[in-house]
Amino acid sequence: MGFELQGNRSGYSDAQLELMDSLHPLLDKHCPRSRIRGLIEDNNSATPDPVWTQLAEAGWTSLLYPEEAGGKGLGIAEMSAVLVEAGRFLLPGPFFTSAVLTPLALAAAREGSAADLPGIGGVASGQRIASLALYEDPSVFPTPKIEATVQNGHISGVKRFVLDAAMADVLIVLAKDGSGDLVLAWVPSPAPGINVLVHPTMDGRRICTVTLDRTIVAKTLPVSGAGLQKLMLRAAVLVASLQIGGAESALALAVEFAQTRVQFGRPIGAFQAISHRLVDLYCNLAVGRALVQKAIRLADDDAFPDAASRAKTWMNDTYRAVTKGALQTFGGIGFTFDHDIHLFLRSAYALGSEFGTSTDHHRLLRPATRAA
Repeated sequence: MGFELQGNRSGYSDAQLELMDSLHPLLDKHCPRSRIRGLIEDNNSATPDPVWTQLAEAGWTSLLYPEEAGGKGLGIAEMSAVLVEAGRFLLPGPFFTSAVLTPLALAAAREGSAADLPGIGGVASGQRIASLALYEDPSVFPTPKIEATVQNGHISGVKRFVLDAAMADVLIVLAKDGSGDLVLAWVPSPAPGINVLVHPTMDGRRICTVTLDRTIVAKTLPVSGAGLQKLMLRAAVLVASLQIGGAESALALAVEFAQTRVQFGRPIGAFQAISHRLVDLYCNLAVGRALVQKAIRLADDDAFPDAASRAKTWMNDTYRAVTKGALQTFGGIGFTFDHDIHLFLRSAYALGSEFGTSTDHHRLLRPATRAA
């Protein structure tokens, strides 16, 4: 990765740092930024990225799954550290939906063992891919509109904004049962009645619309409204972890350029207009890292919802600000598309709407602010 900023390892435990140091060489070897460019240009491909195979063989896909399902049983603190490293490399493919969102969803279920789900061991090991289907329209976060229904062992409905559904072997679909209660339906895919449409995206991700028409459900797990909100907010904090990694890489690129680009006989970083901007961005990023780490520590506390919304709001705004500021530092590079910095700018805007925009989280924080 080249140049790295001092301080970007602060606040992590020894176990988290060990995970980050173990994952870094694998991603450095198998996840070049040229691959991201290829995904942006060929956005309809439904083939898992080669790095997915490397992650599965090394056991990274099983970290968050419980031991009884064939996983490592680690928590979101460890996964947050892993995702910071993944964000630095703009890790493509189904890792977030299959190795992060799926075990979070299973943990949110009110009853029933994940070990009883058909094929769960293959999903945890990375031999199979799972995709979590929550949204049906641009609903108000974190309460998605749910019209998909499970009746007599079959599910019907339309799910939108589903990550990597075209390459999934299993869909975990949020729906309502005959009594109107929320359930997570475990749906093997492909299967009769499933239609998947892949949409082009600005950052190379595979976002899909999934139509289900009386598709067979292998198993359902009940989930409460509180459990669903907890899933959403935990996912938001883990997206913020991705944003930290991406912002760190973008800022490191800009600082390295500012130290080596000479203008008027001096490195451009010696000019206050450049140096002050980069320092401000660095400070904002340090605050964002601290907010995410605080939210992780409060994951099982009553204060977690507010902490999660503060972290996601800050990182939504900071990731965009860092990538914009970094891009401005590269003012004389010619065509922006020829430089890797635009990949991080695309990522900043894409992840800024994933599991809650800043407006969504400000709305959640408003009651707490009034109470204070």
